[in-house]
Amino acid sequence: MSFEYKLHINYIIFLSIYILTFYMIYRKVQDSVVKVRMVNNRNYPDIETNVSATRSNLPEISYGMKCVYGKTYKMDCNTCRCGHRNTLMCTKVACLGPMNSEVIVGEKAVARSGQARGEGAADGVERKRRRRKIKRRGNRKTLRTDEGMYPRLPIGSSCIPGRFYQEKCKRCYCKTDRTPTCSILDACKEMNSNPVSKPEDVRPPIKDKEFKSLQSLPHSASPCVPGNTYKVDCNACVCDDLQNLVCDKMLCISFADMHRTEAMKRSGLPCNTNNGQENEAIQSKCVKCVCNVTTFCEAIDDCITDAEKAMRTYSARRNGSRLTFDFNKQKCVPNHIYKDNCNKCYCQPDLTLRCTQKTCLNYNQATALQQQQQYLQEHGL
Repeated sequence: MSFEYKLHINYIIFLSIYILTFYMIYRKVQDSVVKVRMVNNRNYPDIETNVSATRSNLPEISYGMKCVYGKTYKMDCNTCRCGHRNTLMCTKVACLGPMNSEVIVGEKAVARSGQARGEGAADGVERKRRRRKIKRRGNRKTLRTDEGMYPRLPIGSSCIPGRFYQEKCKRCYCKTDRTPTCSILDACKEMNSNPVSKPEDVRPPIKDKEFKSLQSLPHSASPCVPGNTYKVDCNACVCDDLQNLVCDKMLCISFADMHRTEAMKRSGLPCNTNNGQENEAIQSKCVKCVCNVTTFCEAIDDCITDAEKAMRTYSARRNGSRLTFDFNKQKCVPNHIYKDNCNKCYCQPDLTLRCTQKTCLNYNQATALQQQQQYLQEHGL
């Protein structure tokens, strides 16, 4: 038997022993894993149940509500964490909620099937009197007369300027002097169970005299002082504690945009040689034109025609000094231009509106976007 043949036999024997040893070690490890799993399952029979039980103890929150930095909340079937500047970072699970239903309990309550009548039903009526639940598909909101969407109004102490509060069925707003003012609306009704969306949700209606005296801001992303009330175009706004404006949702007639549109239409027309008489004929009180082969027209700033003055007088009789348009109740004026926050709307001959579809930002969103743009520029991105 040659030396090479013996070496080959020894190599095969060594390889077989190595494979057998590795297989035995593998089986022991598998047996240990099974035992550990059995112990874990015995100690923690249902991990998902424990997670669900923990999540059920989390406080509920909705978009628009104030949160505490670093605290965890639940929103429908999702879990949220409060970040900087009152931002919510939530999971993105699609929630399948119940069909639209509302539970309203009166004096004559009937016990549901499976519940004992008598004392149990009476307890249920009392409990439902204290709390009213409104359920919608994919969205669950709870508004209680004793625990609202916003913190309770402090008694005997000053409030935080710009912050929204709840006082029984009234919502309130803290002014700059740290005193509250409250809405006349009933926040316990279903129609007012949503987050604050306009000044009248947290304060009395703004009369014409007060509106005239309000400080004017150019747009809804302007910085503001928490606790102050402002006007943006024809809308009144309150400044919350995050320096964001919460404004009315009225469409505002924009005579300045109408004049600019008129100037564009009249520009580029051919001139004649009649000493500019034709040029004078095509211009109006708020649009001035010059002629050099063709006309060039510009709108005059802060100008208003007699017809627009009459319209302003008519609007004043309806809406005070504001040139407003409520598209839910009124028809627009053909060829007029309206401002809807940062968007422009044109009233067509058939009295329908054609509007731009820009996303309007508040102060915090605009500031964050500006910081992001600055970061990208500084890093050459």
